Amino acid sequence: MAPHIPSDDARRHLDEGRHALLEMLERFARQHGMSDPDGLAFMRTAAEQAHDVRAGLRGARGFEQARDLTSSRITLVDDAELEFGLELERFTRDVKEATEAGLAHLHLRYLSLLSADAEAFNETPVGPETVCSALSALVDSQVLAPDERSQLLEAWRQDLISELKAFYTALDKQFDAAGIRPKALKIITKPGTAPVTTTLNSSANNNLDSLRNALAGQQAGPQGTPTSAMPPGVDAGWVLAQLRDWVLSHAREQRENPLALLSSDTFRLLAPDTATSVEMIERIFERLAADASLPEAVRSILQRLRVPLIDRALEGEDLFCGPGQSVQKLIDGVGAIADTVPMDADASHPAIRTLEGIFAELLASGSLHHASLVRAAGAVGAFLDRRNAAAHSRLDDAEPLATKAERREAARLLASRALHVLLGDVKSSNAMAFLSRHWIHVLVNTLYRKGDKHPDWRTNLGIANEISLLGDKPAAQDLTTRVESALRSAGLDETSVQSAMDCLTSALSPSESAASPIEAAKAELSVSVARDNDALLMVHHRGLADTSTRTDSDTMPTVGTWVDLKLPSGTAITGRVQWVGSLRNAGLICEPDQGRCAIVTRRAIDTLESQRDYRIRGGTTLLERATKAALEQLGR
Repeated sequence: MAPHIPSDDARRHLDEGRHALLEMLERFARQHGMSDPDGLAFMRTAAEQAHDVRAGLRGARGFEQARDLTSSRITLVDDAELEFGLELERFTRDVKEATEAGLAHLHLRYLSLLSADAEAFNETPVGPETVCSALSALVDSQVLAPDERSQLLEAWRQDLISELKAFYTALDKQFDAAGIRPKALKIITKPGTAPVTTTLNSSANNNLDSLRNALAGQQAGPQGTPTSAMPPGVDAGWVLAQLRDWVLSHAREQRENPLALLSSDTFRLLAPDTATSVEMIERIFERLAADASLPEAVRSILQRLRVPLIDRALEGEDLFCGPGQSVQKLIDGVGAIADTVPMDADASHPAIRTLEGIFAELLASGSLHHASLVRAAGAVGAFLDRRNAAAHSRLDDAEPLATKAERREAARLLASRALHVLLGDVKSSNAMAFLSRHWIHVLVNTLYRKGDKHPDWRTNLGIANEISLLGDKPAAQDLTTRVESALRSAGLDETSVQSAMDCLTSALSPSESAASPIEAAKAELSVSVARDNDALLMVHHRGLADTSTRTDSDTMPTVGTWVDLKLPSGTAITGRVQWVGSLRNAGLICEPDQGRCAIVTRRAIDTLESQRDYRIRGGTTLLERATKAALEQLGR
C-alpha cells in the first residue's frame, strides 16, 4: 500500500489514537511485571510501526524490510519458533474475536478519518493485530524459554481482552466527541478468521434513491407536475383491478425482455408513483439478469422475485424501501452466497438447492408479505454464516503446513536473490542451467532447514560461486564429490541426483557445453498434494524465482475474501481465504463444500491472475451493482 497523506486535522486525531494506544500498552505491560526499559522501547517501536502501516502512513515494506526478515533471521525460525508463532496467531485471533464487537464502530470511524474504503484499510490501526504485534516484540526482547513465552500469553489473555474492550470504548467516545462519524460500508469484512458479516449497504440505498428520483422525474410534466396518461373522465379505481391483471400478464410474458413492459400501452396507464415503482423493479431485475458475476442458477432464482414485487407495487406497497428493507437484505444475501459457489454451479449444488428451498417457501403463498421476506432474508443470512463457518473449520488442520510453506517460500526468494547475483557472471550456459535447475534446490533446502548462519549455507553458496566461474578457470578436482554430497544431503531422490550430476558433467566440459547447450530453467507453477492430507493442495513455483520484477505491491487477498482459482491441473476451487501468513507470501483458501484447501503463494496468485485463472469474488453488494448499472443505463 502506498503511504496515505491525511489532512492535518486527521493526522492530529491519528496521533492522538496512537498516543493512547502506546499509553495503554505500557500500562498493561507494567501491570504484568514487564518494566524493563529496553523491552518497553521495543514494544513502543513495534506498536508505532504497526499502527502507521495499518493507517497507511507508511508503505508496507518489502521482503527484507517489512518484518526485518533478512536471511540471517531465518536461522531463528526453528520448530520452537514456529510453534510459538502459531500460538501467537491463535492468541491474536482469540483476542480479535472477543473484542471485535466493540471495535467495529471504531473501525468505521477510522475509515472516515482516513477517507478510505474497507478494501484499502481492512485492519484497524489500533486493532488486536497491532496490539499483539507490539506484545510479541516485548516478549522477544526477553530471554525466555518457549514454554515461558506460551505461559505469558495465556496469563495475559483475559486481562488483555478486558483492557482492549475498555480502550476501544473510550477511544470511540473520544472520536465521537471530536465529530468523527462512522463510515457507511458496502460489505464489512472483519479481519481475522471469523465468518464474514454482511451489512446493508448504504451505497445501495443511495443508488436506490437516485434511481427512484431519476425515474420519478421521467414521470413528471414539463413544469415538474406529475402527469398521467389515464383518459379524462375515467375512474382509476374502476379500472385498477383490470389494469393490475394486464400489467402482471405482460410482465410474465416478457421474462426474457423485462424492459419491454415499460414501452407498452398498459404501462402508460399507471399512476406516476406506481409507474415509478414498477419501472424501478424492472430496471433492477433486468440488470440482475445481465450480471455476469452471478452463476446462471442464481440469476434464475432471483428472477422469481420480479413479478411478485411488481404485484405488490401495483397494490401501492413499495417493498424495496419498506420496513426493515428486507428485500434489499434478501437480494444482497443471495449475492453474498453466490460469491461462495463456482460460476458453473447448477441445481445440483448444495448452495443452489438451499436457495431453491428458501425461495420456494417464500413464494408458496403466491404473494409476498413483509413477514415472509424477513424470514427469507434471515434464512439466507444464517446459511451464509454456515458456509463461512464450514470454510473456517478447515483452518486448524491446514494452518501448520501453510506456515511451513510460507517459510519455504521465504527461503526460495532469498536463495534466488543470492543465486541471481552469481548468474550475472556465468560464462557457461550449462553451468547456468545446473545452477538454475538443480543447485537452487540445495540452497533453498539449506536455508529452510538450517538458515544462513549454518556452515552448510556458506559452503553451498561457495560451490555455486565456483560453478559460476567455469570457463574462466578450471574446476577444483573434488568439486563433483562435494556437489553430489550436497545434493544427497538436501534430500533429492536418486533420479534427481543423477540428472543434476549429468548436467554438471556437461558444464565441466567446455566442448560438450558448446555442442549441447542446456537451457536455463524457468520457474514453473506446480500443484502438489500434501503428503498426509489428500484434500490439501500446494500451489507454488519450483526452481529459481524471478526476483527481477519484484515490487512491494501486496497482491494477497485479505482474510474473509472469496476467490476462484483454476489450477494448471484443471482443478477449479472456489473458496474463502482463511489465513494469510505474517510475510504475506502465502495464503490458505478453503472450500466449504468439498473440504478441499489450497495453500497458494503470492507468486502463484500473480501467475494465475496473469492467465485469467484467478478472480476475487464480490467486492460490492449485488443490489449496489444492479442499481448503479441501471443508473448508467439511464445516462446518470
